[in-house]
Amino acid sequence: MDGEIEEIKAELDSIYVEAVRPTRTLGVENLIASELAQAVFAEPLSKIRHILEAYLMLSPEQRELLEIGEEEHKELLKIYKLCLDLQRIVWIKDPFSGGMKTAAIPWSCNPDEIQNYLNWLNNMSPLYITHNMENTEKYRKLNEIEIFYLASIRGELAAVSARQVQIRFIHYAMPKVLCIMRLLLEKIVTPETWWQSLQVISGKSKMEEGKPRAMLQREA
Repeated sequence: MDGEIEEIKAELDSIYVEAVRPTRTLGVENLIASELAQAVFAEPLSKIRHILEAYLMLSPEQRELLEIGEEEHKELLKIYKLCLDLQRIVWIKDPFSGGMKTAAIPWSCNPDEIQNYLNWLNNMSPLYITHNMENTEKYRKLNEIEIFYLASIRGELAAVSARQVQIRFIHYAMPKVLCIMRLLLEKIVTPETWWQSLQVISGKSKMEEGKPRAMLQREA
């Protein structure tokens, strides 16, 4: 008798697991679709971030379904970290003119990792750095990437160079993450879930655009 009860309990547990699993999968799918829909309406750096945050929700099994190898996975993780770094740039104003003078970039890598972490810069030139750092004794033995790294974490990188770095990163990262977005839409997110998320985010985007206009009308 006890054995039969245990068998029935095991069978019920199995049925429960099978019933719950689609709901859990659908929940993750909705979150992935939501991130991708937000990416459609976002600025380039935010677009990269949303797509990669959708990708990071995948299970190892789903990642295999996308045929993402370990090296490509590591590259995407690096791109995600770089994106967060470049979204946290500190712009430092000139106290006299009020314009942007220099910038600080809080890189999340260690000094011994910079050659690999910043290899996408491809010896970007010119790198405008304040205080003529290249000619000081302390920096004379460093290469361009090392000088750039120190200048950027110290807030001595010219603002125009920081903008240039952002653009170079977008050129490097965007084609890679758009491929990931295409794979997610082809193999993970169903068309129904995608269009539903797109409509929701599209409605929110229109509401956000309408807010400043409504405020102006009230002021008038």
